[in-house]
Amino acid sequence: MSLTANPLVGAWRDASALGPIASVKILRLKAQKKRRNPKLRREILRSKGSLPDFGFGISHFGFQAPSQDLHRKDAKSARNLFPEPPLRPSRLCGENFLPLSPIDWLCDPITGLSWNKQAAAIRKSSDIKHVWELNRCQHLTTLSQRYAVTKSKKIAREVKAQLLSWIEQNPFGEGVNWASPLEIGIRLISWCLALQLLRDAKGVRKEDWNRIVQSILQQARFLEVNLSLDKVVRCNHLIGELAGLITVGACFPHFVESDRWVREGLAHFVEEIYAQTFGDGGSKEHSVTYHRFVVEYILIVRLMIKDSHPTERGLLERRLEPMLEYLMWTIQPDWNMPHLGDCDDGRGIKLSETTDFLDCRGWLAAGGVILHRGDFKTVAGDFNEEARWLLGDEGAGQFQSLDPEPPEPGLKIFPESGHAVIRSGWDAHADYLFIRCGPFGLGGDYHCSHSHCDMLSPILFVAGQPILSDSGTFVYNSDLAWRKLFRGTGAHNTITVEGIEQATFYDTFKWVGVPESKWLRWEESNDRILLAGESIYKPGVRVTRWITYRPGDRTWRFEDRVEALKKNLQDRKGLWF
Repeated sequence: MSLTANPLVGAWRDASALGPIASVKILRLKAQKKRRNPKLRREILRSKGSLPDFGFGISHFGFQAPSQDLHRKDAKSARNLFPEPPLRPSRLCGENFLPLSPIDWLCDPITGLSWNKQAAAIRKSSDIKHVWELNRCQHLTTLSQRYAVTKSKKIAREVKAQLLSWIEQNPFGEGVNWASPLEIGIRLISWCLALQLLRDAKGVRKEDWNRIVQSILQQARFLEVNLSLDKVVRCNHLIGELAGLITVGACFPHFVESDRWVREGLAHFVEEIYAQTFGDGGSKEHSVTYHRFVVEYILIVRLMIKDSHPTERGLLERRLEPMLEYLMWTIQPDWNMPHLGDCDDGRGIKLSETTDFLDCRGWLAAGGVILHRGDFKTVAGDFNEEARWLLGDEGAGQFQSLDPEPPEPGLKIFPESGHAVIRSGWDAHADYLFIRCGPFGLGGDYHCSHSHCDMLSPILFVAGQPILSDSGTFVYNSDLAWRKLFRGTGAHNTITVEGIEQATFYDTFKWVGVPESKWLRWEESNDRILLAGESIYKPGVRVTRWITYRPGDRTWRFEDRVEALKKNLQDRKGLWF
């Protein structure tokens, strides 16, 4: 059976289109009725006889502890990580810790509210993302990294205990942790990476490992029949789902479906990477952090296929190169990625707890090795923890032998994406401008899920100091009014005309009446860089902005023209920045 021919692809999507709450309700209803397709349920749940012994069943891809101990934690982040049961803590994200108690995998760790009962009643006060973030299990990769360095049996037992508790609290197909195929895909990647590092663990019963591998098989089978293949506008979700399926297929080649998951999953994966990114390297979702999200999936899939599938590997590397070049140009003088569009702090893979979320230099370092790009090495600076875990000591050696090539500063236009960067260099005291004027988002009207009204809104650094910044995202689901405010025109460094938005807010992840925007002119000489672009707001406003940068005296000049294209708008007031 092919991925596209699976009988339930699309059935679950009818529920998912109504949102996470509706999805959970329908999943529960199906569970109560023992599923509408009991034959498929039995097929997904069957696993006895198809599981190899754990230690020999998982293929090894070189993902292991580097010879240098890179994973020493500071006292604060390492405190109480491994107490004796039942006090089992877990990192959620950033500086947030779960209580020192058994993990409730259905609890929102921010509000303390549980999604296991009356989920709809808590929707307004609890963001499902907080629950899903924990259930991505990326903290288990961190624990397993520490095991790979220390070989501590206590750590191996802790990872095992958390995995078994997840299986116990999340019966097949029931609850919010089965409601999003993307979350399943990310979780499968995390579990597979953790088991890669624990493959030589001693003192854990084989029966426990096989129960965990059985759950991986069941989750992968569930994921296959719920892939987002029938979405009108496909986005990073499908890319993450396919990456999860490919990872399971590569790590567990003895599964009956593994060859299909890798072969057909990889074909779909490459297709989606090209469909969702521009040839100049930019993401069609117009979010830099989601751009990095997709880069991470490409890197982990490339790690999994290694030297096999040369055609697909070549296609992935040909698109990975401009995507990393995009990150190289857009990285700010403070070494962070700029806030453009949505940002939910999500990661496809998480190999370091100490690297700042907005720091993408580890992937530039890895890309320098993979693609033989000395300029990537120069901007990355060193082969950091993330790069070393991904590519190992061999990759670190190749990085050291790579000749650095300082990139040439100035103006960089990404013509298909509509993004532009002006920079005086890649040092901490550089002048820098990032701005966009082009396609609004992926899918146009009634889509554009991660776009903001930020056309012609500059992010500006002068002598390394931030002058104009983006307001960010707030949160997705718990407060619609704040979600709308942070996405709106007034939250950005652009022209706001009284009562008029660049696009009309439709719902949490949709826009209508998106603007038409394009660059009119760009010029670069030794003493001047000029950018000019226009954006036409659908209600009848044209905004034209000229930007002039003189590198000699490091000055910036912004000139704007606002035109009312309809007579009824002529008395409206305009606000600048």
